Order: sequence, then structure tokens, then C-alpha cells
Amino acid sequence: MDITSFLRDNNLSLPFFVLSSIFFLLLVFKLAKPTSSKKLPPGPRGLPIIGNLHQVGDRPHVSTTKFAKEYGPLISLRLGKQILVVASSPDAAREILKTQDRFLSSRVVPTAFQQPSLIPHSLIWSDCNQTWKGLRTLCRTELFSAKALESHSRLREQKLGHLVDFLRKNQGQVINLEDVVFITLFNTLTSIIFSRDFLDLKDVHGTRDGLNESLHKIIKYGGIIKDFGSFFPILDRFDLQGIRKGTMKQYKKTFAYWEDIIEERRAHVTSPSWSSKNAESFLDRMLENGFSNDQINQLVTELFVAGTNTTTSSVMWAMTELVRHKEIMSKIAEELKKEIDTDKISDSQLSKLPYLQATIKEAMRLHPPVPLLLPHMAAENCEVMNYTIPKNSKIFVNLWAMGRDPKVWDDPLSFKPERFIGSKLDIKGQDFELLPFGSGRRMCPGMPSGIKSVQLILASLINEFDLVLPNDVDPMKLDMSDKFGIALKMETPLKRHQSLAPFLCFIVNLLSFTPKPTSSKKLPPGPRGLPIIGNLHQVGDRPHVSTAIFAKEYGPLISLRLGKQILVVASSPDAAREILKTQDRFLSSRVVPTAFQQPSLIPHSLIWSDCNQTWKGLRTLCRTELFSAKALESHSILREQKLGHLVDFLRKSQGQVINLEDVVFITLFNTLTSIIFSRDFLDLKDVHGTRDGLNESLHKIIEYGGIIKDFGSFFPIFDKFDLQGIRKGTMKQYNKTFAYWEDIIEKRRAHVNSPTSSSENAESFLDRMLENGFSNDQINQLVTELFVAGTNTTTSSVVWAMTELVRHKEVMFKIAEEIKREINTDKISESHLSKLPYLQASIKEAMRLHPPVPLLLPHMAAETCEVMNYTIPKNSKIFVNLWAMGRDPNVWDDPLSFKPERFMAQNWILRVKTLSCYHLVREKDVSWNAIRYQEHSTYIGLFD
Repeated sequence: MDITSFLRDNNLSLPFFVLSSIFFLLLVFKLAKPTSSKKLPPGPRGLPIIGNLHQVGDRPHVSTTKFAKEYGPLISLRLGKQILVVASSPDAAREILKTQDRFLSSRVVPTAFQQPSLIPHSLIWSDCNQTWKGLRTLCRTELFSAKALESHSRLREQKLGHLVDFLRKNQGQVINLEDVVFITLFNTLTSIIFSRDFLDLKDVHGTRDGLNESLHKIIKYGGIIKDFGSFFPILDRFDLQGIRKGTMKQYKKTFAYWEDIIEERRAHVTSPSWSSKNAESFLDRMLENGFSNDQINQLVTELFVAGTNTTTSSVMWAMTELVRHKEIMSKIAEELKKEIDTDKISDSQLSKLPYLQATIKEAMRLHPPVPLLLPHMAAENCEVMNYTIPKNSKIFVNLWAMGRDPKVWDDPLSFKPERFIGSKLDIKGQDFELLPFGSGRRMCPGMPSGIKSVQLILASLINEFDLVLPNDVDPMKLDMSDKFGIALKMETPLKRHQSLAPFLCFIVNLLSFTPKPTSSKKLPPGPRGLPIIGNLHQVGDRPHVSTAIFAKEYGPLISLRLGKQILVVASSPDAAREILKTQDRFLSSRVVPTAFQQPSLIPHSLIWSDCNQTWKGLRTLCRTELFSAKALESHSILREQKLGHLVDFLRKSQGQVINLEDVVFITLFNTLTSIIFSRDFLDLKDVHGTRDGLNESLHKIIEYGGIIKDFGSFFPIFDKFDLQGIRKGTMKQYNKTFAYWEDIIEKRRAHVNSPTSSSENAESFLDRMLENGFSNDQINQLVTELFVAGTNTTTSSVVWAMTELVRHKEVMFKIAEEIKREINTDKISESHLSKLPYLQASIKEAMRLHPPVPLLLPHMAAETCEVMNYTIPKNSKIFVNLWAMGRDPNVWDDPLSFKPERFMAQNWILRVKTLSCYHLVREKDVSWNAIRYQEHSTYIGLFD
């Protein structure tokens, strides 16, 4: 971080910083006495004056976790004059919160709450004296005891009913869940304390003249990380950042909301006719115990801040994980259906829901509501894990680090509630692996109430609503980044959206949509789907990623149901071998995407038509004229010439920003058009609009062909209507594309049919097609398929390889050294390629991580067959997930790293039997017939 950013981010002026620095340099020896005689916990080296202040950042739970990985579970930092000690393991936490509790239980009062008139009345910040014990006893008895929780259960259920009713009335709208959950929890507390609501679900931002806003500002001030007054005590009295002043302003605004209520109830409680039996609220109990207004104001505000903010955070993180893991939400829904036989869920039923409870524990493990437990202060010097903790050090326990520690948890970054099923681990402060509410005498007294609220809200929302994201957002793309504060909040709020009921009723009545039961068939395992749509909502826009995630949970062969269509996905070399080799005779039929279901064109397709005589003739012609060794050699000069045009263009454009993907695509496309038509069709100088939109039309055909959520194929009753306009749109682009070479075909047809024509005069692949009697439809279809398949995938391979090389300069340097050593001419030709093994290894490695077709083009099961002891029903779509196989740690060492060296020691071949590399290219599999052409194009494309 440079000094300018540091000053700007922390609202400091340059003159102030310079003067302060001079002052500190003069007093440095007085302000920072050496502690060489004390063995502090290890930690990163700091700078003079500021110490480690520049290294902590805005997410201290994350930065201290990184330091713990390097320096150990107990670390020390110096922020200005303040020493911080951070514990990041269960053993270190136990030492601090239990073994040395008598020395380390004092509280550090954040600057925001250092209000002299209020601290003595604080439940959170005051010392463990008789006043504090009295406050704690009153709160435990009236708010958090089993009896109190039971007495308030009906009220909690009532407020939750208001939330459910509000969501029902707003069906179909996007709702900010965080706001309405906060208001529900806040009104529950105000009803317990004051016997009335203070906020309104219909006005989440401005209710009661800004009470909501004031509370959030108090929370914000309390969560300020870089509080320079506490780090440099000489500046503290000046409140340079305005923290105390700003907090007190919001406190006064907040207190004003209930000032009249307090006076009204005080008059009632102090009247001669008052009896303890008449107490209506917690306010009455405080007044009975002689609480002053200051005591009431402080305690009530702390209850609101601690009791709503952290619980809201817990609900939101749990909901976010459930939206991302639909299978877990389905299990909770099943548990609710099985255990609860009433429409409304009550407190008394929560004990019957162990899987819901396990899910909440798992959410709190990954996203503890307070990631760094509220800091303790060392009242005396003491020893922890053979290190000295100096008096007045601030002590933090990093729950966020402990919840993600692979030494404590198996697969710590995965969300797996099952880890708590049958486990004795609890969150009550006795198990130091999981301490969302702390432990010891400073443990959060509101834990029982907070847990019940989280359980009740989650259970009710899952029971009542279908929780989905708006606008078909992929759940796995949710922003999971957090924002540090008093509670760990989501950087991006989660919103809820409900499907329209009339549409659902319409779907339910379409009985033809419901798949026939397949109970007699043992399908490959997979995630539980929803009625009608199956797993459609779980696939997302990146099916290679979502199916790879499913494979980790269910195994290398999984099944999904999208509407009526069964999909089977193989994600391991063994599963791929079974599909592409062992059961090839049953599983080699092609699935024609809706975009290419054009009755006039399918019979002429090299990719989509059946394996008949026409198809075999097409394949033979392509192999002979385009992909054989002889054909490749004959076209080598042309390929080198087109690459020369690309290099010249880039040289002339030196200093400009060039879209590499566009110019590589045009180079490959013109190479193919020259082979087929003996002319270029696109221009490097006009990457977007050349020849009246040919480039655009081709890309639209590719886009239509790649549409994932094709509802016509999932729900056949809709297929004939082409509701998404896929066939119509594709045919429109086909007709535009065909028009570009129509005149050329007619001109060459006349030439080929002339009496003087001879096979020896053939100038291009077009001439060979015409010699073989190809119709215009056959030529159009074959040429378009060659363009789409032969340019798009190769462009993708080149761009991914270049991207990896830019990210890994050391690999690029090795390739440059290899070229310099092996090639002694200025221009590289195809004959040089065999001398460059490291380049070849780099391309293989790029294709492993970024296969040009991440899910191989789907196959169709022509008959029911067995694969890996599972039944694959007839007409199932079969995919092989190359993306998952290329990143599988069971197949590759360190699979996410880009290491071409892994291919140097072994004889990996792209196109033959090593399934764990890419895929097996069958004799009938035309989609990769051109693999040698692609290899040559990729190698040449990378050179210059």
C-alpha cells in the first residue's frame, strides 16, 4: 500500500501525518519501551511507529489467518503502541478462554462505546463487578432462561407469522431478506422489552424517523478497525476520526424513541397500586429494580445491537449456503415434512429437526457471526503456550480461522452439515473447535435466544417458500465475500424471489410433463430434484462446473433430470472409457441440439446425421482432402501465409490494444475459407462487421447451438412451438451465411461441369465436393459445420494457452528458450513443430485445464444399457465432463496448477487411448476428426 492510499483510506491529511510522524520520532523511545526480556508470540515484522497497521487490512480475520499459517496458532502484532495477540486454534483458544481466564477476561472497550456516563451500566463492556453480575442475572432470568424463552415463544412465533404474511403478500417481488429479517428480530425484542413494535416491514429504510438508520450507524462506528486513538494514546483525547462524537449523536437519537415510554411506565411502576404481578415487559422489571434512564438506555441499546445484528448475520449466511446447496435445502424440507405435521412451526418442534440444527452449526462454523470474538484485555502479565502476554495486550480469538482449519476439520471449505450428525460437538462454549458465542464468563448470554430465532426463521422460510435467486442467477456465482464489523456481514445482500403461483398451477396440470417412474431401474446417483423441473434449477449457466461439484458428492457417474430428459454425466477416466469404448455400440448416437434441428439440413450433416453411407462418404472426403497427413502438408504453406498476415497486422498495430480472440478467429477462418473457396472472407482490419456481418452471423449460430436451458428439449410438449425462437433464429443466420458463398458455388459448379474440366484442375475443397455431386444444401451444411467447429474451438485453445502463458512468465520464457535453441530461422514452419516438446507439453497442459469443449458433445443411448453397474435408460443424454477430469486430484497431482512439466516425463498423446488426458477419439466420432489440424493450428498460432 502506498502512503497516499493509506492516508486517503483513513481520512488523514498529509500535514497531519507529517507532524504526527515528527512528534512520534521525538518520543519513540519513551512511547515504545523495549520488551526484549519478554518472549512475545511470533508475528510479521512491522514498520517503525505504525508497526503492523498497514498489514491488517479491512478484513483482519482473514489477514490474521494468513499470519497464523506462517507463524503458528498464537501470534502477536503491534498496531502503533498497542500489542495484539490472536489465537487461531482450539488449543490456543482454550488457554485464553479457560486456563488463563482469570487474567484475560477483562474487556477492551471500543472507542465508539467509551462514553463515561454509560460504561458503568454496560453488560458487555463494564468490569466483572457486582453491578455487572446483577445486570447479567436479570437478563438471564428475564430474557435467556429456559422459562423466559418458553414464555416468549408465542411472541416469537407471532412476529415470524408477520414476516411470512409480508412475504406472501409480496409474492413475485424481489425482497432484501436481510432487511426484513432484521426488522422481525428487532420487533421481537422491542415487544419483549417495551410491549410494542418500533419498525415496519413495509418501510425497511426510514421507519420511525430513522431508528433503523441510527442503530446501523452505531454498529458501524463500533466496528471501525483502524481506530488511531487506541493505537496512539497521545491522540485519543482529540477523537480525530469523530468516532465517539458520532456514536453519541446516534445514541441520543436512539434513546429519544423510547424516552416517553420509560417515563410513562416509571410513573406506573412507582404508583402505590403497583404490584410485581402487573409487570408487562422487561422494562417494568428494570424499573422495579430501580434502574436509571442511563442504565436502561445502555442495556436496551446493547441488547438491540447484539441481539439483532449477529442473529440476522447468522440467518443470512445460512440462507446463502442453502441457496447455493439446494440438495441440503431439500433434505431440510424433507425433515420438516416428516417431523412436523402442522402448517406452522413452533419453538417446541425445533428439537425434532437434527439436520436443520446441524446445518446451522455448519453455517456458523464457516461464517461465525463474530469472526474475531470481542477482544479481551490482559489484566496482568501471563503465560500462554510458553509465550508471554504483556499486561494491557488486546486478546482476540479468530473463530473464522478455526472454522476453516484443515487440522481441525476434514474438507473445511465445503458446506457439509453431515459432519455434525451423530457428533457430540456443540456450540455452548465447551467445545473449543466451535465457539460462535464464545466461552467462559464472557460468553454471550443471549445464545439460547439467538439459536432459537435462527432455527425458527430458517425452518419457517424453507417450509413456506420456494427460495430461489432472481433473474436465473447461478447460485454458485453468489458473492460470498464478507465485510468485517461487529458482526460478519455479506458484502452483497441476498434477495429472495418467488415464482408466480398461476404459472406453477399451469405447470402442475400438464400431466404429460411428469416423468414416468423409474423405480425398477438403478440410475446413477445424483442430487434430489424438484417436481416437474427436476434438477433444472441446479445446473446453472456453467454445467461443467455444477456437474463437477455433483460428482465430488455422488461419484464419477451421476444422473440428473431436466424436465422429462434424463442426463448422465461421466467425470472420471474409467467412466469415460465405459461410455466411449466399452458401451460404444449403445451410446454413440448423437443428440441434435434444437438449433441444428433443420429437417432440410440434418441429412447432410457431418456432425449430427446417423452413421449411414452418406455420412461415411462425407467423412472419407473430409479425411482425405482436409485432415490426412498429405492434406495437412499440402496446406502448410497456406497456413503459414495466413499466420504471416496476422503477424504483420500485429506489428503494424504496435502500441494499440488488440483483442487477441478476434484476430486469431479471423486468421483461422480465412485459412479455412482459402482451403475451401480459395479466397479470404474476413478482414483483420474490421473484426466486427466484415462482409456485411458474416462474422456476426457465425457467432450467432454458435451462440444458438450453445443454449443450455432449451426448454423445448426438456419439456417435449413445448418443442413444436419453438418458444425461445432457437430454430427460427439459427435458420435466419444460416440463410445469411449461405448467401456469402452462393455465387462462388454456382460459378465453380459451372466450371466443374464444363467439358474441359478435369479433376487435376481442382483448385479447392469446393471443387472436390462439386466433383462428387454435392448439392447446394450439402455444401452449405458441411462448410458451415467446418467453420463453426474448426475455428471456434481452435481459437479457444489458443486464447486459453496464451492467457496461461501470460500468467506464468517462466513457462513462456522456457518456450522462448526452446525456440531459440531448436529453430535457426526467422520464420517458424510446421516442419519445426516436432523439435519443440516443451511447447507441445504447454498446449497439452492448457487443454487439460481448459478443454475447448468442456462437456463433450452429447451422445444418446440408443438402447438401455449398463455402465458401472448402473442402468442408462434408452434416450438418455450422455455427457463426458473433460473439465472435471482435467482438475481431478485422483488423476493429476496438484491439478489446479499450470505445469507443462507433467507431460515431459510421460508419453501422453492427445488423440489416443489415454482417457485421463482428454478423451478417447473413436473411429465414429467425427467431432474430433480434425484434431491434427487443430494441433498444428494451435502450435503455429502460439509461435509468433
